[in-house]
Amino acid sequence: MIYTFYLHVLNGEAQRHQWPAERCFWQQIQLIDLAAILKMDALNGKAMVSLRSLVGLLGLRRELPFHEAQNDVEYINRVLQIYALDANQNLLQ
Repeated sequence: MIYTFYLHVLNGEAQRHQWPAERCFWQQIQLIDLAAILKMDALNGKAMVSLRSLVGLLGLRRELPFHEAQNDVEYINRVLQIYALDANQNLLQ
């Protein structure tokens, strides 16, 4: 996972430079468990859902073929944007 790699590098640099905890802002970021949110929100108790089904549930455009790496990444990006927007709106209320 690329995200984990970046955190590893940041933590290594912080340790090397002996930065105080308040300077290490990335350690204070609350991670979002998208799988748990989807299970509660969209799956109605099912164990999993296909990307195609999720895209349909959220009403996203389906102009790209599924099961092609770059296209699936684009669909995942769109799904994450919807949940990020929703999370931000909840924080602002």
